[in-house]
Amino acid sequence: MVKLIKICPVIPRDQSVFILSSFSARQYVQGFVRDMAAQTYQNYELILIDDGSTDGSQKHLLKLLQRKEIPTKMLQQSQNQGVSAARNRGLEHAQGDYVIFSDIDDHLRSNYLARLSETAMKTQQDLVGCCALKVNQKGQSEKIGQAAEYATQKALLTAFLDDQLPINLWTKLIKRKVAKQVRFLEDIKINEDKLYLYQICRLITKATFIDDILYEYHSNQGFNSRNPNENFNPIVFDIGRVSRLIYSDSPHYAQELANKHFYRSQMILLRSLIRAKDGPTNFSTQLHELHQELTQSTYRKLELARIERIEGWLFNHLWSLYQIIIRSGVRAYG
Repeated sequence: MVKLIKICPVIPRDQSVFILSSFSARQYVQGFVRDMAAQTYQNYELILIDDGSTDGSQKHLLKLLQRKEIPTKMLQQSQNQGVSAARNRGLEHAQGDYVIFSDIDDHLRSNYLARLSETAMKTQQDLVGCCALKVNQKGQSEKIGQAAEYATQKALLTAFLDDQLPINLWTKLIKRKVAKQVRFLEDIKINEDKLYLYQICRLITKATFIDDILYEYHSNQGFNSRNPNENFNPIVFDIGRVSRLIYSDSPHYAQELANKHFYRSQMILLRSLIRAKDGPTNFSTQLHELHQELTQSTYRKLELARIERIEGWLFNHLWSLYQIIIRSGVRAYG
């Protein structure tokens, strides 16, 4: 099995960006180096973290980076510990004023660092973001994000809990002094970005998002259990864990939105369990507990879309039929 390598690029003091990227295939190395070398903003340092790689990719990558004279700091981890552990390690060594996280199999446009750094220097915000282009496996694309200004923490958290704020980290430049106050939970494998970003939003009061598309994210369906022919991957339970952590930490003024956010997150987990080939059989206890939790929720009091209310009524009153409908592959939303 090919081990993951975690990469972190950083921009040194003055105007600085730190980027963490992960990869599991040598094929992405050249594209990543090409994107970094093409950046019109060059005042950065790259922190490269080898997270127990066994395919020699890190040596190949480091060689290419040195050839392009890209400033790089190499850190070693004796065994594969996962993306969260690598990001924490990278944050410990970050020296620049701002940090940002990226994935090696995506595409960074040449003005990616320049536009974000320029906006950060101009606004002096703790968080600056841009838009991205999400490209699926069929080559179809959609824009992620939009221009926005948040002048208070309440406005920022409201946008987060109402799903108006993309949860990715690769479009967000964060002041290092803020970023280092939060650590990634290393035993969470899904939605670790979401939890980290929420904790960042709890620390800051202002943020700016520009309308420029500077990043191209190439999605991978992987282990999301949306395909009824796939087995359920237990790490998907992290969705529920993260939603509970966010809900329990939400401020009083955001309780209603936090409740709706929690409900929607749990519904995603519920559908994944039902759709998976072995979900209802091998995880019957967890499915029952999740069903009970959602049945007892106050979904009737939430401002949900009509289709969500219909779904809520179905799983509350016609549980068997609801499971058949979800397993049939219906994609009304989500």
